[in-house]
Amino acid sequence: MRVRRFIGILLGGLLALPSLRAGVPVRDSVLEAIRPAYRPLAELFTQTPEERPTAGNTVEIIRDGSRKLDMLVQDMMAAQDYIHMEYFEFYRDAESRLVRKAMELKAMDSLEVRYIEEDFMNIPYPNRFFNQMRRWGVEVGHYNILHLNRRNHQKIVTIDNAVAYTGGMNIGPTYFHEWDDTHIRVTGPCVPLLDQIYSVMWNRIGGNPTRADYQKTVRPVSVPEEAYRNVIVQMVSDEPDNGHEIMDSYIWLLDHCQDYLYIQTPYFTPPKAVREALKRAVARGLDVRLLIPEKTDMKVVDPANRSYYKECLEAGIRIFESSGRFNHSKIFVADDYVSSVGSANVDGRSLKLNYENNTYFYDEAVTRDFKEYIQAGMDASREVTLEWVEQWSACRKMGNGLARILAPQL
Repeated sequence: MRVRRFIGILLGGLLALPSLRAGVPVRDSVLEAIRPAYRPLAELFTQTPEERPTAGNTVEIIRDGSRKLDMLVQDMMAAQDYIHMEYFEFYRDAESRLVRKAMELKAMDSLEVRYIEEDFMNIPYPNRFFNQMRRWGVEVGHYNILHLNRRNHQKIVTIDNAVAYTGGMNIGPTYFHEWDDTHIRVTGPCVPLLDQIYSVMWNRIGGNPTRADYQKTVRPVSVPEEAYRNVIVQMVSDEPDNGHEIMDSYIWLLDHCQDYLYIQTPYFTPPKAVREALKRAVARGLDVRLLIPEKTDMKVVDPANRSYYKECLEAGIRIFESSGRFNHSKIFVADDYVSSVGSANVDGRSLKLNYENNTYFYDEAVTRDFKEYIQAGMDASREVTLEWVEQWSACRKMGNGLARILAPQL
């Protein structure tokens, strides 16, 4: 009797565990707080613990590069436990050196300070820049240049599990002063999850284990008045060997959005799967608009972008070309509810080859902010017409076609 009773209790306990019961999903209060129509999108990213959505976050949208620099250095100097950082580009100008100096000073204070360097983008620079960081105690890891076709395009800073930065801006004068771009500063439960995404890359490049003695305790952080509060945030890392989650999210949205999808991207050379989804979306009545710079920072990209215009316009997609300052932002907004900002462009390199990270928001106020920004950009831009595209010379069309061949490697 005792044996049978013990077995019964044991089996009953096991069956009571939701994660072990076939066909019964684990209850997630945050997923339940997301509108039912968009829960499948959030669930696309929940294959790894660090990509689950979290509630109760604050989000400051930063479009002024100099403010980003000032806030970042201020938060770094207030660090008590650790600073983890990775950027695609880290310039050597005086303002960028302020960031390096903050890292060095905190490393001298015995904090865990780590930087992941992208070798490909640092070919023109001597090693002494990072060697000096090492001399002051900063741990510098290299994403190996041998992975030339799979670049680490992520932009992440996490500090003390308390505050994080991510988005489109790198460290350098073009981002501080010359270009328009979009970044975010976040606090809340999404921060340690972004730090886990950082740690995945740190471990991949063979970095030293995390110190056993450092606390990783959350501390209070200042939040500006203009920040959005109680936001549902989902941090997503896209790794070329583990599927193409960001590309899949675009396809899902194009197939399931109910009203509109606006996309702002500096580089638009989409893979075939995305192009087909764009066409399907317009065919079922979705309002799809693209905001693309008239001139980018790479001359070969401009004709590559335009090589896709005719196909998109014939399908009914609206395209706007912005002039003036180059806008490096990578944003989408949909249905006044879901939006994203991050490092991934709408091109084959970002969506299929690079390591990228985007942040998704399930929030009306944040999405409205992004929508107003994109709408203002479209209002100030020229709408591209099929008539104009068809008037291009044969030479120009040939140049666009040649650039399109190069597009997958741009």
